[in-house]
Amino acid sequence: MKKITWVGVATFSLAGLTYFIPQWNVLLAAHDSWWPLAKEFILFSGVTAWMFMTLAMILSLRLPVIEAATGGLDKGFVLHKWSGIIALVAGVMHWLMEIVPKWMAQQGWVTRPAKPRRIDAGAADWPLELASTGQSIAEWAIYVLIILCVVSLVKKIPYSFFRFVHKIFPLVYLSVTFHAITVLAKTTWWLTVSSWIIVILAAIGSIAAFMSLFQRIGKSRKRSATVARIEHNEDMIDVILQTEKPMHFRSGQFAFVRFGNDKEPHPFTIASSPDNPCMLRFVIKALGDDTWRLFTDLRQGDTAEVEGPYGCFDFTSSAKRQIWVAGGIGITPFLSRLTVLAQKGGSVTPIDFWYCGRKGIPEGLKEICHKANVLLHVIDTSRQKRLDKRMLSEAISSGEKVGIWFCGPASFGHSLQRGLKDKSIEFHCDSFSLR
Repeated sequence: MKKITWVGVATFSLAGLTYFIPQWNVLLAAHDSWWPLAKEFILFSGVTAWMFMTLAMILSLRLPVIEAATGGLDKGFVLHKWSGIIALVAGVMHWLMEIVPKWMAQQGWVTRPAKPRRIDAGAADWPLELASTGQSIAEWAIYVLIILCVVSLVKKIPYSFFRFVHKIFPLVYLSVTFHAITVLAKTTWWLTVSSWIIVILAAIGSIAAFMSLFQRIGKSRKRSATVARIEHNEDMIDVILQTEKPMHFRSGQFAFVRFGNDKEPHPFTIASSPDNPCMLRFVIKALGDDTWRLFTDLRQGDTAEVEGPYGCFDFTSSAKRQIWVAGGIGITPFLSRLTVLAQKGGSVTPIDFWYCGRKGIPEGLKEICHKANVLLHVIDTSRQKRLDKRMLSEAISSGEKVGIWFCGPASFGHSLQRGLKDKSIEFHCDSFSLR
């Protein structure tokens, strides 16, 4: 099971445990109607929604320990996305179960049981008032959360607008957290361990939210840089950045780069060798408006800001043989690794490198593969059939322990991975989809 699946299952299990500890006796008791069970569903869905919102906030911190737990920042982005979707679904169900039964009672379709009278008439009313305020705030937060998720999932909405709207999420989280804490004030949950779980996670999530609001996430990993060299090659640019401070990285990792006065950074794989941490090479293909503008406007001497390194696509494996597959611009992480191996006199582990592109062999690739002792296979997709799972399977002996590293179009990677179900085969890939 993937690491992010384990993290998701653990989060759901923690939500269930947090709910069941104080409510177990209520669930086991006999009930005359379904109304008390509806209340329990409201509590459970609310805890689940808030727990996954907390997970989304923690993932946004981009901490090394989080990368290790999810298998890389790119996998963390996938989990972040699904945490938002699960939080939205559970939150909407929580909201609907809160208002629909009341509306049905108003219509006379169901009978709502009378609320128990308060015996402690002299007790303070502030917990109830706080809970009511928190509920009103949370209701509006749900509306905003729905809008945020729609903007995040609709790919046709520009990425710049998505990034801008996404910055509102910490405020939504803080609003829902206020609701969660104030609801506890009128329950007996404070007498159980569940209250400690909620308070601790609320503190961590709130810290993450404030760090996001004040743009402190990734601050310690940022480096100022200058464009030292730039080369144009048809629809690609080869950029060398000189950083003020060294950025120690491993081959296959990536960084967020913001050039000049760009409002938002973009992730690019580092194509240079880790031996010189102050000189970072990025090979960027002009695919969208932002990268096309770089292609036409970026000049030597321009400033840049680099944040990183990130990712676990680092060729670390116990496999007896490695197979690399690059599609087009997906060659960049392999360029870094090839440089390292060439400097060391060649790879000891057998490596087959399949490069698939429309324009033949990139300049210098054959030479550096020879120096790195890597067997190169080139497929010109403008004239040949694209590499498929059958061709790749034929290159692997039955039961052979092989590690496959793929970088290229997502659809290409999925088609290869679906055909390689052998447990002895490791499949490594990065996903740069931030939505």
